[in-house]
Amino acid sequence: MFKKFTILFAVIFLTGVLYSQNSNYTRLPKHLQYKDETVKDFRFSFYKNANEIPAPFLLVPSNAVPGMVGFSDYATNGNTLNMIVSKGDTVVVSMVYLDSAEAQNANGGNSVRIAYNYSVNNASAWESPDRFDLTATKSRWPDLFFLNTPAGLTIGSGGRLWSAPTLRAGGIAIDVVLGAATGTTYILPGTGQAGNTDYFIDRINNNQVAGVWQRNDTIYYQGFSTVSNTFGNRVFVYRTANSNTVASYDVYASPNGSTLACFYNFVNESIANGGEGPPVFRYQKSTDNGATWTTPVKILSNYMISGDSAESYWHQDAAFKPGTQDPYLVFTTVPPIQYGNWNPGGSLLDSNRKGYNVCIWSPNLNGGNPVRIASYLNVDVLSDTNLFKEVTRLRTIQGTLRFAYQVNSSIVGKPSIGFSDDGSVIHVAFEVARPDTSSEGFNFFDIFTTKSTDGGTTWSTPQNITNTTSEDEMYPSVSKSGNTATGLKLVYQSTSAPGCQGFGVNNTIESQIIAPVYLCYYSSVIGIINIGTEIPKGYSLQQNYPNPFNPETSIRFNLPSQSNVELKVFDITGRVVTTLVNNEIVAPGIKEVKFNASNLASGIYFYSIKAGSFTDTKKMILVK
Repeated sequence: MFKKFTILFAVIFLTGVLYSQNSNYTRLPKHLQYKDETVKDFRFSFYKNANEIPAPFLLVPSNAVPGMVGFSDYATNGNTLNMIVSKGDTVVVSMVYLDSAEAQNANGGNSVRIAYNYSVNNASAWESPDRFDLTATKSRWPDLFFLNTPAGLTIGSGGRLWSAPTLRAGGIAIDVVLGAATGTTYILPGTGQAGNTDYFIDRINNNQVAGVWQRNDTIYYQGFSTVSNTFGNRVFVYRTANSNTVASYDVYASPNGSTLACFYNFVNESIANGGEGPPVFRYQKSTDNGATWTTPVKILSNYMISGDSAESYWHQDAAFKPGTQDPYLVFTTVPPIQYGNWNPGGSLLDSNRKGYNVCIWSPNLNGGNPVRIASYLNVDVLSDTNLFKEVTRLRTIQGTLRFAYQVNSSIVGKPSIGFSDDGSVIHVAFEVARPDTSSEGFNFFDIFTTKSTDGGTTWSTPQNITNTTSEDEMYPSVSKSGNTATGLKLVYQSTSAPGCQGFGVNNTIESQIIAPVYLCYYSSVIGIINIGTEIPKGYSLQQNYPNPFNPETSIRFNLPSQSNVELKVFDITGRVVTTLVNNEIVAPGIKEVKFNASNLASGIYFYSIKAGSFTDTKKMILVK
């Protein structure tokens, strides 16, 4: 029935019935409907005529945050940033906003901004149908932190700021109060176009912000006082001998603020460039609020994981385990021959696919050696050699034979980490390239999550939480607070046209793709409840109650024996909108799961269970 209903829905869509009002859909902005810079969206290719596209409707993700739509899908300059922060029932999310007219020239234009929206009821509703600009002038790379002021709770961010139309610098922006959209910017002294541009941060306490920035070959630490709104002394952290100084870097604070961890990676480091060898992450610690730093420790310095060759790539994230001084770093690796000539289908196939990993590292974990989180052991495009060949094959894109990854992406990458508030569970989200490709030839990506309940030694099977074939989901950011043992809070980007919008002015196909980019909120903070002590005789999935519902309903299922359980909710198109139980080993009994659909639009949904060899699907109706 589910399949038939999906097919019927597709037919209805193509025949135009959906021109009626439906909260899952929105009209394209007028400036996109009949102009040369219009959306290059393969789903509407049959509308195109001489660079014009009537395309009256564009599918908006059901969990898109109101107002959080722009035209830049390059969300971070190397590291995974704090694009979501949670404090009690208040949640703030942020993105890089860029209008369509400047989507091919983010640095040269004037519209690029750090934008945000927020909720005071745990994302059940958002405060604005539009965005709040954190700065009145150009800004980029949101790295959020909460701040309590006499006027009330507000939001601040590190990142890239412009002190003049062409002079970009690092700095801090702080709004007067949440929702005011009248933020004040503070430019880091001595930074600018000739040095470097980005100031990445973490809050030490309510009065102090820790921050690191890079100038050419050097990483510096420099704190910021939210009382005097001034920067502290510049402190040397590390200098590389590498002549190619592209780096990812960030600083992370322990919960009590007494310990700081700085992780960085000069991504093009090599002996040929004057460096010490292939790229590695380095770790330094400070126990005096950044005044002094320990000697650098190399991570993955032997370039081997369980006998497989790998080297560090950028896009790292880190978090301290609650109640401890132990930082945990998640990062990406690629095969060393990634930067040379290689044949994915040839004799190096196995060594290539085993070099792509998402890893976790902590000083006291696994003897100081990285642990694989996502790899050929548990990710289909790496374990299945045919899928691996598909996602790594060369394609002709705009007349050039090239890989179909997007700029600064890998098959698995851009990981983000967050602990449950009690410290018992580590949650990690990351993106995975899929075999699906757009009409321009680029791979789509999906967002996957996994968790560890033993401090990072072992991990659950990665779960695809987006699972789309015509949407590109990238750049997950996990909240550093508000997570539970059973779920996490995160945001990610979704767009219908993979490429790399807003990367800069050039002649590549990436710079020519223009499509809306939505910031999406996801939360799976849901637990499994035992109902009595009875052990049922067989498997079953019961009808949710109440049904119809708004916004919460209960779903019960019976397990006669211990089983691996997946319980997912789908929209009417067959797209997964949430995963309630993520491949969990569940004891026998009558179980119940609460499903809160506050972030979804009214309509028909389906929930489906897999428990051992048992599967079943039922329909439910959300009415708001």
